[in-house]
Amino acid sequence: MNNPGFIKTASFILLLLFAQKIPAFEAIEPATACNLLKQENFRGSMQYSQKNSGIYACTSLRKPVNRGEPTGSDMRYEVLGTETETSKVLLHLRMRSHRSSVPVLKEFERISSLVYRKLSGDSLPEAISMAIVSAIRGEWVMQDHVIRLQRLHDRAMTYELILSIGK
Repeated sequence: MNNPGFIKTASFILLLLFAQKIPAFEAIEPATACNLLKQENFRGSMQYSQKNSGIYACTSLRKPVNRGEPTGSDMRYEVLGTETETSKVLLHLRMRSHRSSVPVLKEFERISSLVYRKLSGDSLPEAISMAIVSAIRGEWVMQDHVIRLQRLHDRAMTYELILSIGK
């Protein structure tokens, strides 16, 4: 296949497929980022301050996920950055299930979508939503930001999911 027209067309199609980007990830003030989920009853001081490591952060208390089974699952929200800039937003889910985890994962996806919409002004891409509801690891690059879904401490139906949106 040494057809230059074919190669040029195929390259253009691939460029279109991979060039889709979310709207600009707006520079959001750390104090604003810390309060993104206030209406969702994420509690704690959420005071953005310098930690021992020199990184600035705010972290919510763990919020129980009351969505049927499993009981005992919870979420936590965290913002990391410098004194004046937000560099990463994280949402943690601690899953404690020996039964169906779908209601809890759907709630985690709903909160993740809310955070993403407030940060980017756009809907969470379907591929990321599906990965969250399926609890499958993944990494997606959107403009100059990385969205990462990690699954940690995996012991069958008890594990942690961490969704991070950052630079």
